[in-house]
Amino acid sequence: MGLIYDVRGRNIENAIHWSDNEGFAERARFNGKTTPAQLHLEGVQLTDEGVYRCRVDFKNTPTKNYQVNLSVIVPPYAMSVYNKQGEVKDSVIGPLEEGIGLTLSCEVRGGKSYCNL
Repeated sequence: MGLIYDVRGRNIENAIHWSDNEGFAERARFNGKTTPAQLHLEGVQLTDEGVYRCRVDFKNTPTKNYQVNLSVIVPPYAMSVYNKQGEVKDSVIGPLEEGIGLTLSCEVRGGKSYCNL
């Protein structure tokens, strides 16, 4: 997946934009008119997850590289909470007497997220 903006020999408003059709296609746009410059990504997808690198080449000074890691969370399509006996529990558990033990398990189906109790 690639996205390239080339401003060699032109101002930022006339930058050459290139994006592969299998990756960002028309979903990504670079805005060099703002300070700092911005990358806008529409409709973020799980396949967009990864390390993004900004590379700036200068004529008379060393190249600068910056990296940022994008993590994408996809909500699950189903989630269940079970007690120790394997019974499915809804949003209310209890009432319970103070001092007794409680064991719950969380099962998530689909998505890319983390289940915490």
